[in-house]
Amino acid sequence: MADTKITALAAITTVDPAADVLPIVDISDTSMAASGTTKKITSNQILGAGGTATLASATITGAATVGTTLGVTGNLSAAANSILGTGSKSSDTLLDFSADTGTQRIYLDRGGRNLIFKDVTTNIENYRITGVTGVQTWGVGGSTAMTLDSTGLGIGIAPESAKSTRLSVYQTGDLTDETAPFSIGNTAASGMRLYAGVNNTNEYVYIGSVKSGTGYRSLILQPNGGNVGVGVTTFGTSAAKVLGLANATAPSTSPAGMGQLYVESGALKFRGSSGTITTIAAA
Repeated sequence: MADTKITALAAITTVDPAADVLPIVDISDTSMAASGTTKKITSNQILGAGGTATLASATITGAATVGTTLGVTGNLSAAANSILGTGSKSSDTLLDFSADTGTQRIYLDRGGRNLIFKDVTTNIENYRITGVTGVQTWGVGGSTAMTLDSTGLGIGIAPESAKSTRLSVYQTGDLTDETAPFSIGNTAASGMRLYAGVNNTNEYVYIGSVKSGTGYRSLILQPNGGNVGVGVTTFGTSAAKVLGLANATAPSTSPAGMGQLYVESGALKFRGSSGTITTIAAA
C-alpha cells in the first residue's frame, strides 16, 4: 500500500501521556524488516526509560514525584503562585517546603545560607541552623529556648563565651527546692534526683538531694575517696577523705537555730546561737 501524503497537521488539544502513542523503530527487532520494526511508545514510557533529558524550560503543573534522587544544577525556582519561593519570609529564599495549610514552612535562604523552620502565619521561628557559623537555635512561642554554638549549649540564654561556659542554664526568681532548673535523676514518684539552682535575692547557689514526691535525702560528697575543700585547693601530704577549711572571716552575729564552724588563724572554732565561741582545736 502506498504511503498517504500528509497534507496538514492539526494541534492536539488534549494529551493523555499514558494512552497517546508515538511511532518508534526498534532496531533490535528484525522480525519484520532488516532495518527494524516500527512499534509504538507512550510519553510515560519515554520519561520512565531511565534516560537523561536536557530541557530549555519545563513546567510541571501537577505534583512531581521523585523516586530516588533529584539532582539540580543551578537554582531551583518556581512560578509566583507556587509554594516554592513564596511566603512570608526572606525575599532571597532558595528552597521552600510547605505543609498543606501553607503556614508551617521549612526553607533555605540564599543570603545567610540558613535552614529555617517557621510558622509564617504567626512569624514564629521554631528552629534555625545558621549556615556560616553552624549555630543552632531552638524557639518556643516566639522566644529563644536553647542555643548551641562553638562555646557550648545555652538553655534560655546563649552560652557565655567570655567565661568559656560549656553549659549555661538561665533562671529568674528565687527557687529554693527541687523545682530548680537543674535536675539529674528520676523525676517519677519515689525517684532519686540531684537538683541545683540559684536564689537571686539572697545571693546564694544551692544543691540538694530529693526522693521525688517523698522527701529530702542525704547529699554525699566524695563517697569513694578524695578530699573536700572549702576555700582551699591543696591538702597535706597523703591526705585522704579530709575536710579542708580555709581561714575564715569570723562571724560577728549568731543567727538563731544554728551554729557556725570555722577556722581562724589556723584554729578550729565554733560559735553557737547564743554567741558563745569555743576553740575546738588550736592552730
